[in-house]
Amino acid sequence: MSVDGGELTSVVVRAVHLPSYLRPIPIFGGDPPEPFPAVAATITQRTLTSRLRSVPLEGYDLDLYGDDGRRLTCVQYETLEIALDQAHAVVGIDHSEWTVTSVVSEDPDRLPSSLHIILSD
Repeated sequence: MSVDGGELTSVVVRAVHLPSYLRPIPIFGGDPPEPFPAVAATITQRTLTSRLRSVPLEGYDLDLYGDDGRRLTCVQYETLEIALDQAHAVVGIDHSEWTVTSVVSEDPDRLPSSLHIILSD
């Protein structure tokens, strides 16, 4: 995907179906504020390369998805370790609960279709 004169690649590196005891997630958004009704989470490595930069920009997004596969929210972190630690602290996902993946994400606002099987109830 082209972004601001560079190329953005997005690869889902971790995925998890949220067990019922972690739902809804106590992060409040909207008007009026309500907890997020997420059923799945992913950590996506995003890399932006540009001919204007000698070193690519890289980050990890913790994405939360609703039951329709739509992304509800996204929080960015500098490293995979920080994203995993924050997912545990904020959402309650233990490091051992994640499924390791390497799925290319074409649409940042939707859960990749190949992950629906991994994340189904």
